[in-house]
Amino acid sequence: MTKNKIVSIYLIVLLYAVYLTILGQLLPRIIEDYSLSMSGAGLFSTLQSLGGITAVFSCIFVVDALNKAKIFGACAVLLSITTLIIGLTPQIIIVYVTFAVLGIATGFIDILSNVVIADRTSGKRQRLLINLLHGFFSTGAVAVPILAEAVSSSLRWSMVFVGFAIALLICAVIYHYSYRNDVKQPLKQRLVDKNVFRIAVDVLHKRGMKCVALSSICTNFFLVGIIYWLSTFMSSFENNYSHGALGLSLFFAGVMVSRLGLSKLSTRINAAVLVGVGSLCASVLFIAGLLVASPYAAAVLFLLCGAALGPVFPQTVSMACHIAQGSAGTASGFVFFGFIVGNMISPLAIGAVADIQGMGLKYALIVPAMINIIGAVAALCVRSIMRSVAKRAVESFESEEV
Repeated sequence: MTKNKIVSIYLIVLLYAVYLTILGQLLPRIIEDYSLSMSGAGLFSTLQSLGGITAVFSCIFVVDALNKAKIFGACAVLLSITTLIIGLTPQIIIVYVTFAVLGIATGFIDILSNVVIADRTSGKRQRLLINLLHGFFSTGAVAVPILAEAVSSSLRWSMVFVGFAIALLICAVIYHYSYRNDVKQPLKQRLVDKNVFRIAVDVLHKRGMKCVALSSICTNFFLVGIIYWLSTFMSSFENNYSHGALGLSLFFAGVMVSRLGLSKLSTRINAAVLVGVGSLCASVLFIAGLLVASPYAAAVLFLLCGAALGPVFPQTVSMACHIAQGSAGTASGFVFFGFIVGNMISPLAIGAVADIQGMGLKYALIVPAMINIIGAVAALCVRSIMRSVAKRAVESFESEEV
């Protein structure tokens, strides 16, 4: 896999992170412009996830037989077009519908960015490149909240979406040039196996895969809640939007540092341990950040939370690909199913809890942190299961030799 191909994927993923963070950062202004309730604002993510379900089930059942590089490039263009529509339309109904279409693009970008790399690499290089991929994601998210806040203070929030759409379209052109030979190939690479449902079930039944899927659901319920609502929570300190930008930027700074800093170390530490311990520490730090009285103390705790959570998602993908070697698309589909479930339920659920009289956003955000602890336990169970499988394999080998 050439450097140009790697970088072109990384650039699109970086801008995908920009999209997610500008949505979270600009959400208070969108709520204000459209006079939305917390639940109404959470509906954006739910509709996006409905579109994302299409991508997830396509990846679980058929994507391993298709030209993944071609689909990835097409979805980068689709994301550019849909964000441009959101930036240019004043009608909330059109915005809601566009989010559902946009979800198809983001779902495929999420999954196939990992799978395109996983199909072309293996072993430690695979884990390294996937971890760096997610490092680029967090890099794209670090400065964006502050920049988006600075731009939207002088321009309408919709113009930020328009600027993003243009930048992504440029990166999509670079990607298509780098993968020009791949995208020229037919969409269907081989016949889709008639037993796709059985194959998917077989992958899910592999030892440890159910725990990986559960861990992914819990982690992403937590992560999506942070991306979507953290800026709004931080903005409640002194009714200052700048606090929201600071909190979200520092959270992603922590994610970036840990992902890039641990890119080499992650090849030496068991993935399940990184996921379990990281998730547990992240939940504790996040709850502490919600309960402190100072916005600056909260921002520091969210920075540490991001550092703890950083390696979790890429290492979950690595765990799935390791358990189901040869079925990277299907295995990754189950992991990203967790992301879609989190994206569909988390923002809306948190908004609904926050709308309950006497609760507020602070206490509503404790819920995903507690759910994430369940994910930590599930990940540590994967470690125990895999050690048990390895022990049985050794015992079986020794008995055959005797």
